[in-house]
Amino acid sequence: MSVGAAGDAPGLRFQPDEPAPAKLAIGLGIQLAALNIAGVMLIPMVVMRAASVPDAYLSWAVLASVAVSGATTILQACRVRRFGAGHVLVMGGSGAFIPVCIMALAESGPALLATLVVISALVPLLLSWRLSLFQRILTPPVSGTVIMLIPVTVSPYVSGLLEGASAGAPAAAGVPLSFFATVLLIAAIALRGTGTLRLWAPVIGVIGGTALAGYHGLYDLERVAGAT
Repeated sequence: MSVGAAGDAPGLRFQPDEPAPAKLAIGLGIQLAALNIAGVMLIPMVVMRAASVPDAYLSWAVLASVAVSGATTILQACRVRRFGAGHVLVMGGSGAFIPVCIMALAESGPALLATLVVISALVPLLLSWRLSLFQRILTPPVSGTVIMLIPVTVSPYVSGLLEGASAGAPAAAGVPLSFFATVLLIAAIALRGTGTLRLWAPVIGVIGGTALAGYHGLYDLERVAGAT
């Protein structure tokens, strides 16, 4: 039902199981893709770079991350029998696994990492059958603390990558500027914008930050052109 029907909550435009118009669905899909593709690609890039893995493995790792995350997101939205939630739940990796993945690559290479990925993927699948038993353990304070500790465990590896890129200091100076410009642009549109413009705030912010990063020379397009 639309807004104004009896019993609807104020401001509710669509019911949970009501399909949205095609234009709105496409717009929201673009936003989700733009906001989440960076994280999906960044995790395998950080892991491979920190472990000094050749570029060939890096390319395959990024491709696998994007393909699997996209396929499982589609499965979640479409729902095939008992697989999928029937709603848009963006799938992707977790930064909590970055230190373990780096150590696995350093010890025995991609073979060990691939084996651990397959095994670890089965664990949440098995836990989901009896997830209600963990409600008293996985409380908001516990899960929130784990999420806050992720940057602490990842920061040593990321800082090492930044130190290795010290030769490009002039270009690297544009990184914090691009970050804050993106955040401020999204916040300004979300807080001050009206109507449809607020829905597009994330996409506009990402485009603005990307343009600023390109202006500071943070993109190397030669390798992209060479791959085409």
